[in-house]
Amino acid sequence: MNNFFRRALKSPFVIGQRLTKIPRRHDSVVSDLFVWRADKDWNTYFKLFNISSFCGEDRVETVNLVIFDDHGNKIYSNKIQLNEFSINTLNIGKILSNLDLKTSFGTFSIFHSKNLDLFKKYDSYCAERGYVGYSYKNMPLKSYIHGNLDAVDNNLFPLGGTSLISRKYNLQFSFNFKSDYEVAIVNNTNKPKRVLLNINQSPNDIKSQVIQPLGVKIFLLGDLSVRENFHINLKSRLIMARPIVFRIDKNDFDIFHG
Repeated sequence: MNNFFRRALKSPFVIGQRLTKIPRRHDSVVSDLFVWRADKDWNTYFKLFNISSFCGEDRVETVNLVIFDDHGNKIYSNKIQLNEFSINTLNIGKILSNLDLKTSFGTFSIFHSKNLDLFKKYDSYCAERGYVGYSYKNMPLKSYIHGNLDAVDNNLFPLGGTSLISRKYNLQFSFNFKSDYEVAIVNNTNKPKRVLLNINQSPNDIKSQVIQPLGVKIFLLGDLSVRENFHINLKSRLIMARPIVFRIDKNDFDIFHG
């Protein structure tokens, strides 16, 4: 009953808040904020489709790749031409290899050339939420994960909604001490957001990060004293703080949405 009354008191601050904002322009195109990692252990790849040709419009399409550092600062931008019905694999680590990077992770977005007539017909927008892949050390297989949200438009305006009060996001996964975990949170809003990661509802096991707009932070869980199965929740003013979880074992790894 107490939970019911707490939810009732919060409802005026929650109802009607959008998960993502509608782009300002009808001809906008949007993208997720994908997480990239590039260092001696990690590399990042992206499967890029010529959406225009698959939708029966322009045969050749030019897309814009924009890469940000972990603080949301733009560090790279380039146009990529796609042939008809082509599927290209972008090697993000190779693209960034000539830059003097101050970080080994960040975010990136991909904006297609225009909002296609097919999407305009249904008052919608061309959105890139495709598949990003990660490789770890010398392991032969990559792990892929799909996009999460409409995060930013082609004017680099963040589309994520902000809650009036803090919300909890409970990860739907039971963690265990046999693996190391790293939890990545992206800020797709236009203001810095503090995110609290809480383990097993314990006030003694809380990690805190402030994430800049269009940026990302990675919580490292390898230093935990927990030696049993545990659960995690994230508290912030993000409407939905759905993270990416990197699970690392000695001989394999996996990437998934929490």
